[in-house]
Amino acid sequence: MSRVSLALAMILLIAGDVIAEDRPLSPVVEKPPATTMERDVYYNVEGAISGPRAPRLSANDYPTLLGESRVVVWIMAQQHLYWAAFVLGTFVLVSLLEVWALLDRNHARAGSLIALAQELLNLVMLAVALAAILGSLLLIVLVALYPDLMTYLLDVFRPVFLAYGGLVLMFTILAALYYFTWRSLCPRWSQLLHASLGILLNITGMTLAMLGNAWSSFMQSPAGVDERGRYLGQAWNAIHTALWNPFNVHRLAGHLVCAGAVLAAYAASRALTTTERTKRLTMTGLA
Repeated sequence: MSRVSLALAMILLIAGDVIAEDRPLSPVVEKPPATTMERDVYYNVEGAISGPRAPRLSANDYPTLLGESRVVVWIMAQQHLYWAAFVLGTFVLVSLLEVWALLDRNHARAGSLIALAQELLNLVMLAVALAAILGSLLLIVLVALYPDLMTYLLDVFRPVFLAYGGLVLMFTILAALYYFTWRSLCPRWSQLLHASLGILLNITGMTLAMLGNAWSSFMQSPAGVDERGRYLGQAWNAIHTALWNPFNVHRLAGHLVCAGAVLAAYAASRALTTTERTKRLTMTGLA
């Protein structure tokens, strides 16, 4: 009897295994990982963690050049800032002179304003190339000497870097068009179109300056990150820090003052060396 029971039990066990193998397995539903939320250190709002924490490094972790990397970066950044300020400030002054000439009903004075604006434009185009070269060198120095910092800033400001690169290309094209099309556009409507091109050029340049301010203001007054420096996915919060607007006002005023000082020195030099009476009067008035 026991043998019969054992045989029946084995038959049932084998049959159960066969049925189990033929039965389709129910799909396993995996729950998505829960999003970790943290609070913004400045805006005090919650956001999903979207980036790594800020790097914690010592002085030994950074490459050195000429004994002190900070001095090298400071020199390159300051030179780029000087030339960029001169370029943007001069474009603003040239555009203002052109608009003034278009609105002035005194044709003689309007002609003098246009001639002065064109001379300043000829002067600034060389500075555009120098500012671009110095900006490229600054980027190379920053990536080479501060790789961890630049990697972290790229994680936080990835869309800003992409927009900045596009605006640099747009600014270069607009500057070339503004320079090469001035003398060829003679009718009044064409001159209005050229003045509009100058206004668009200045808007692009000021936007570039404001985006550049976002990086420096973020490092001094961070926003858009949690207490560990982890990006919370809000690009505008990272841009619009407590110091961003003060930096923008300071940058705009600095551009105009820098360009005005350089152009005044240039005009004074030209007024002392030129032999043409009209040119001397124009440069004296500018100085």
